[in-house]
Amino acid sequence: MEKLLEQKQGASLRKYILKEDRILVETRSLRNNEKYEVMLDSIGLDKLYKAESTIIGKIFFFFCLAIPIAMTIALLAGSQIETGTLIVNYVLWFGLAIAGYFKKSKDDIYLTGGPRALVFYRIIPNEKEVLDFIDEVIAASKKYLKEKYAKVNVDISQELFFSRLNLLKDKNIITESEYQEIKNEYELKKLI
Repeated sequence: MEKLLEQKQGASLRKYILKEDRILVETRSLRNNEKYEVMLDSIGLDKLYKAESTIIGKIFFFFCLAIPIAMTIALLAGSQIETGTLIVNYVLWFGLAIAGYFKKSKDDIYLTGGPRALVFYRIIPNEKEVLDFIDEVIAASKKYLKEKYAKVNVDISQELFFSRLNLLKDKNIITESEYQEIKNEYELKKLI
């Protein structure tokens, strides 16, 4: 089982490869390049959405456009504006408007609840594909945790085994009936 999600936004890249027991993560930007592994038992199972408000950016964009337009209207109305001043203001304000237009606001989904959090762009390539991948990561993590900690092992203490089972039950990785079944199997094997 190997699943891939690749997300590109401008010069930034986020690449995730889901394996049986880990996720390989690669991030690239103009400033940083990182590659690392995250074990499935160290990620959380909770989704957190974080997005920046775009209203301030839109207001800034229109403000940057309004100043050169106002200067042009003033020039046409007969105001004495020097050509150098006009050119500098056009370049400055249109440059800021273009920079504001192309600056991407944050719109991310975080997979939290564990020691390590994973961050995904919400709509790249599209929201459904991202959510499907996150759901696959959660399902793989639950399966890995269940196989690792719900496996009956009489060589470990009863307290440790039951505390692991309780943790799995509290995180909804196993049901109450599975909990009772595994607990009974452990107690039976412990007697033998």
